[in-house]
Amino acid sequence: MAFNPEVDIDELMTKIRNEVVRKQQSNGRNGDLQLNPLPSKNNLSKLDSHLNSARQYAHVGTVIPSFEWYPVPLNIIARIIARFITFFLSFITNIQKHFNNATIQIFQMLFYEIERLENEILERDNQIANQLQQQQRTIQRLENELLQIKSNGVSRDSSSHNNS
Repeated sequence: MAFNPEVDIDELMTKIRNEVVRKQQSNGRNGDLQLNPLPSKNNLSKLDSHLNSARQYAHVGTVIPSFEWYPVPLNIIARIIARFITFFLSFITNIQKHFNNATIQIFQMLFYEIERLENEILERDNQIANQLQQQQRTIQRLENELLQIKSNGVSRDSSSHNNS
């Protein structure tokens, strides 16, 4: 590769560095890639835990307690009263059961969608981080080549002055 005395290596390297800084600033980064995917795995596990709790109580009015803590005669009377109350309130509890199940299904779908999106974001962030590393390696390689060209040009330039 021949040295072109019309090219100012220092000016070229300054332009490259300025362009890298400008692009990093336009992307809202300061050189380091910082990823903060939301929500966190901890929040997702809490959400899943709450969904499981809600599922346990979604069938309100369908289960009659055993009343085991009462003695046998009171136990039987308590269960009969509970069945009677459950039967007469079934017009309310049936609607509530349907609402509870629909709500839980919606939240379950949202939960799975959040998990899917989080995994997609993490995958894209990894791809971007890999591309950034590649570009940084390319910039470093180009800077090294420019330094080598500059040092070769200086040595040729000084040797041509010595020959004169």
